[in-house]
Amino acid sequence: MNNYEILKNYDLFNNLSIATFTMVNENLREESFVKGTTIFNEGEIGDKIFFIVQGSVSISVENKQGQDIILSSLCAGEFFGEMAMLTHSSRTATAIAASDCVLSYMQKHEFDQLLENHQVMAVELSRVLSQRLISTNRIITHKVTNELILFIGADANIDKTNIFLDYFEKITAKKIIILDESMDIEQELQRVNNCFLIVKCKVITPQIRALAQHIISFQDLQETGIYSLKSSCMLVDLQRVARSIAKKTIGIALSSGTAPGLAHVGVMKVLTENNIPLDFIAGTSGGSLYGAPFAFNLNYDAIYTAFEQVYKKPLYQLWDPSLSISGIFKGNKLLLKTIHKLLGKKNIEETYIPFAAVSTNLYTGKEEIISTGDLMNAIRASLSIPIMFTPVRHKNKLLVDGVVTTPVPISALEKNNIHIKIAVYVSELNKFENKHPNLLNVFLRARNISSDFIADASVERADVIIKPKVHHLKQFEYNRIDDIIKAGEEAALQALPRIKKLLQA
Repeated sequence: MNNYEILKNYDLFNNLSIATFTMVNENLREESFVKGTTIFNEGEIGDKIFFIVQGSVSISVENKQGQDIILSSLCAGEFFGEMAMLTHSSRTATAIAASDCVLSYMQKHEFDQLLENHQVMAVELSRVLSQRLISTNRIITHKVTNELILFIGADANIDKTNIFLDYFEKITAKKIIILDESMDIEQELQRVNNCFLIVKCKVITPQIRALAQHIISFQDLQETGIYSLKSSCMLVDLQRVARSIAKKTIGIALSSGTAPGLAHVGVMKVLTENNIPLDFIAGTSGGSLYGAPFAFNLNYDAIYTAFEQVYKKPLYQLWDPSLSISGIFKGNKLLLKTIHKLLGKKNIEETYIPFAAVSTNLYTGKEEIISTGDLMNAIRASLSIPIMFTPVRHKNKLLVDGVVTTPVPISALEKNNIHIKIAVYVSELNKFENKHPNLLNVFLRARNISSDFIADASVERADVIIKPKVHHLKQFEYNRIDDIIKAGEEAALQALPRIKKLLQA
């Protein structure tokens, strides 16, 4: 066979002179391999580069479970084996003859001399190596993504299991393979790829527990959850587990806000009506006040009625003067007429949707995320506007308005491992025209400037930003409850397509 005709098919040898081709030809050896023959193994010393004359070769790696992962399939006119040779390291993959093939190869010292004399080859080789590394990384990262999920318990409910699987398959858009303990699970795992594995078993055997510690993939050790599906599980719990596994949990961070903060009610109304599943609600100041009833799964009409009955009346009904020098009002009447009227005495742990109220610790100057204990006390701490309301003592801490540190509580979603983060930011930095402001006017203006600055930085970490248009409203125009809620609804409707897209991605 004329090696000149063979070599000119390789991009690596473009623009070489006939004299150079002659030299290359003199250094090439030829060898034939039968289909299935190993050309070299992962871990061997790399001392040759191979050129495929006839046939095809597969390049693969083996994961910890003995599963072969094909990185590439090469045919005549392509080369392989250069990476270990150039880096003076062991082979990082195994090469196998995918068909009967004929290969030419060159020893390391001969190829090094060739590269030294012909820089154009080095440039071409660098390009090919770059493309191969990108392709290999993509395969390793995305191709093998099996996950092991366990249903444990003799009382697992068949109907609920089917509901879970239907919902899980819908939001992941991945194939699901169901195994049970009557099968050789370890053997079954070797045959599947790019799917979720559901193992139904009554008893956790050491073998199952060992398998559960890993995602079956090329990537190194990663943890996988073990979930118990029992007859007492509620549908909402099953769906949350599914979203958690699929990395599609959704949380909403409701910002601070006085009267304009009622826009949060409009936002929550739209999300509820459009069946957007929420896995966490975090609120700062006004956001905690308006988010808490939704966390307890109250319907919109009841929530609206409770706040309407308060806000469409003169605000002096809410005054409860404090004898303390740390604040003008106690700030309890508002909560008694709204949250307590709607819910009675509740602890945060009783919420239907996990909830947190965010405040600021005056001693440390840091945010305090309250997700346990008395609900009224947590909200009262979160909306304790300095000067206006007295601080709240809570577990040896002195707490004030969360807006001081965290106007939009994205951090609470992050700390609870929420994947899709929605930020609702009600900005109260309106046009300021007061020529003779009093003490409270000055303080609130300074507060709004500060919170706007902090909020702009935090909302960048959100996946969806909802910003109701409330600039035309004043801070204490609570009697315009209908206009404010409508502004929240309009902003949420605009964000719905983005939220649904993230759920379906």
